[in-house]
Amino acid sequence: MKCDSFQFQFTVVGGRVEGGAEEWTLEGGWDAAAQIPTEYVLMSAYPNPFNAQTSIQFGLPEAGNVNLTIYNLMGQKVAILVDGHKDAGHHTVAWDGANYSSGIYFYRLTVPTESGSSTGDQVFIKRMTLLK
Repeated sequence: MKCDSFQFQFTVVGGRVEGGAEEWTLEGGWDAAAQIPTEYVLMSAYPNPFNAQTSIQFGLPEAGNVNLTIYNLMGQKVAILVDGHKDAGHHTVAWDGANYSSGIYFYRLTVPTESGSSTGDQVFIKRMTLLK
């Protein structure tokens, strides 16, 4: 799976006409089944490094409770971006680091497993850099 782009089939309907892009129509779209990931995934923040704001994307193969938390280099919790139920599919969350100091931060996605499971929670951690 390529994390930085997605491709889908489309058709441009209309010819080259005077007047510009208003005369073009894009037909096609996303296949709903293709939007549901087959496994849990936490993608790299974009942009990274960033100045003030970055976006974090994650994918869930099934609906459930998730937690997405930001930590500083000392392991202190600085922000909770998501803490609750999310539907299956791809999700994007923005983090505004304008009120935080420059440095390295970690973002951690935790997906609790069902009660009684011997595998424990699914945990994914990635690094991002805030530059001011």
